Amino acid sequence: MRVLIAISLLCFYGVYSVNAKTLLINNAEIWSSLLEISVANKLSEDCESIDARKIKGLMALLEVKNVAKNLGYTSEEIGEFVNSEDNRDRLSKQTDKFLEDNGVNLEHSDAICEFGMNEIDEMTPIGSLLRIKN
Repeated sequence: MRVLIAISLLCFYGVYSVNAKTLLINNAEIWSSLLEISVANKLSEDCESIDARKIKGLMALLEVKNVAKNLGYTSEEIGEFVNSEDNRDRLSKQTDKFLEDNGVNLEHSDAICEFGMNEIDEMTPIGSLLRIKN
């Protein structure tokens, strides 16, 4: 009986560990930070008058990595998460949804630029990743 309990606990622990690792995508802090970085990147790509603050963006990505490491994820696991095509597709769709939910018509670059300029003016987390081109 004790052997069965020990085996059950080991199996539960193994399933729990696998499930805990899959929850990286569901971590609100990590996903929110990645979404902010993705929105800023899209704004800088789609608006000619806005540029990305590349060093600040890189620092934001490193902070996301540090948060994940503090949660116990290895560099390899973080790399797999970041490089996953499914995660990239999901992030791209959520980036567009975020902008649309904030009243941005993605078909009009003026609307995209206006949103980006407002983010910069209001010094939001997204705006802090952007700058107006000279």
